[in-house]
Amino acid sequence: MDPAPRVSEARAHPSAPPAQGAAAAPVAAARAVRRRDVALLLALAALLVLPNLGGPRLWSDEGDTAVFARTILARGLPYAWDGRTFTESDRGRRLNEDLLMVGTPWLPYYATAASFAALGESAFSARLPFALCAVAAVALLYLLVADLTRDRRAALAAALLLLASVQFLLFARQSRHYAPNALGTLAVLWGFARLRVRPRSPVFAASSILLFHVHPLPAAATLAGSAFAALVHPDFARARRPLLAWSGAIALGTLPWLAIAWTGWEENSSALARAGELPVRLAQAGVEAAEAVPLLGWLALFLAGRRRLARGDGAFLALALPCIAAFVALLALALSVGELFALGLRYAVGVLPLAAGVTGVLAVRAAGASRWRLAALLALFAATHVPGATALYLTLARDSARDQTGVLFHEPRGALGPWLRVEWLGYPRELVESDPGTVSHVVAYLAEHAEPEDILVTNYEWEPLYFHTRLPQGYKVLPDYDLYEAARAHGLPDHAFDAGAARWVVWRPPAEGYQGYRFADVRAAVESRGRRLEPVATVPETLWENRPELHFHRFPGVRYLYPVDVLRSGYGHGGPARIYRVEAGAPSPSPSP
Repeated sequence: MDPAPRVSEARAHPSAPPAQGAAAAPVAAARAVRRRDVALLLALAALLVLPNLGGPRLWSDEGDTAVFARTILARGLPYAWDGRTFTESDRGRRLNEDLLMVGTPWLPYYATAASFAALGESAFSARLPFALCAVAAVALLYLLVADLTRDRRAALAAALLLLASVQFLLFARQSRHYAPNALGTLAVLWGFARLRVRPRSPVFAASSILLFHVHPLPAAATLAGSAFAALVHPDFARARRPLLAWSGAIALGTLPWLAIAWTGWEENSSALARAGELPVRLAQAGVEAAEAVPLLGWLALFLAGRRRLARGDGAFLALALPCIAAFVALLALALSVGELFALGLRYAVGVLPLAAGVTGVLAVRAAGASRWRLAALLALFAATHVPGATALYLTLARDSARDQTGVLFHEPRGALGPWLRVEWLGYPRELVESDPGTVSHVVAYLAEHAEPEDILVTNYEWEPLYFHTRLPQGYKVLPDYDLYEAARAHGLPDHAFDAGAARWVVWRPPAEGYQGYRFADVRAAVESRGRRLEPVATVPETLWENRPELHFHRFPGVRYLYPVDVLRSGYGHGGPARIYRVEAGAPSPSPSP
């Protein structure tokens, strides 16, 4: 352990006694430095997150947030029927018998609704609350590391590494729960650390409840990590009693909602069918975390700097590492291998700031007093895969490995892909330009040719099309959906159940069969009314408009960095999207997509 004192930071620590007289000057100076650091980090984060925030169209999950937020403004609650269109792309599994969406926590939807009320409805206002959460998360990571380690360099290194994570920046620019997930994770841990000196502070309990209503998985992971740290590290011994005292309030603020929404959440997860699945799931969850958790690099940094580790460093590591482990374990319990491969860290965005904090602390200790050595280490971790995922890319990302283990490994494009974080070639362009996808092209065509009351039928990305066009959508409740009878009982119009009344059909061939949608059924319904599908346009099929996972994100000018992953996802074939106008008259041969 390094006994060398860090005077200015230690005296500014919340647990330090109030400074008096001449001793107050260093404390005031340290606080001024901290305020300056936070201001600079907030400015840098805003510069990397906010530009062109409203440029790209919303993609499917963002559209879900935006459409339900619009319904909240109209009806007060996130109902699936807004009087015009039925909104639910999971076969109605998230809805109760009153057509109220209960399968996804509501807090992000209400945040978006508040933004719409203040700024009007747009892609920018849909994303702004979440982008601001990401900006705040950078500052809170700095404060958490500074409070526990009492080391300004470690706190700055952690925050800068987080800002160097393009995956974090992509999540930050989404109208979804991802950025609040990260901010809430840090708020819970910061509130827990404060319990040592302010046992009556409500920050820990309030943050835990709010995080649960953003997403239950990060709430469970952070609570598990906090409890573990309270048990094993002496610095958190004083937090044990208030942790237990606040647990009742946390249960009161979470368990009733868990009981209400359990069915919906159960439908959006995959319980273990047998115990033998767990090791493979854990391995897949580890693969997904490898982008953020450079285990080999951490080991090397620890060996190089272990003699310089201070007690505060141990406290931070004792808090962060168990939380990361809990995130990985809960992901494995909740999702199948295929779901983990497709969704990555979507439900565990809190891993990203915690991993940046661990790297920052260990890098500062490994670098010692040398600023150049620290800069080189931070560049190595920020700009390359070498400390973490390179070994996976070079040794295990092969068909034979997948066949033998059942684990899916991501495969970056090109000779440099396994070594360098080439996403930094595309991300800066995203701040000044957009790469229009299928939804953008369809929206542009319909804006020119469709009438406001024309009914639209499509088979993928219903929500962003509805948000951007406001065209009522038909054929949203299929006969085999469990909620079919309940929807009928609520008096929804016939076009919600039938494709025959459509004026426009937008068909995405790669999504043929998705959620039960088949082109032959749509064409048969149209032709049964003596009408026909007239093909009027084709638009490029880009698969996703603005998906956040690094392995499936399309960057301006660079496109997909992991094209093999895109093909393996099952959406890589099928040709362009087709737009049909429904015309009166006898059916004529219409090419199938």
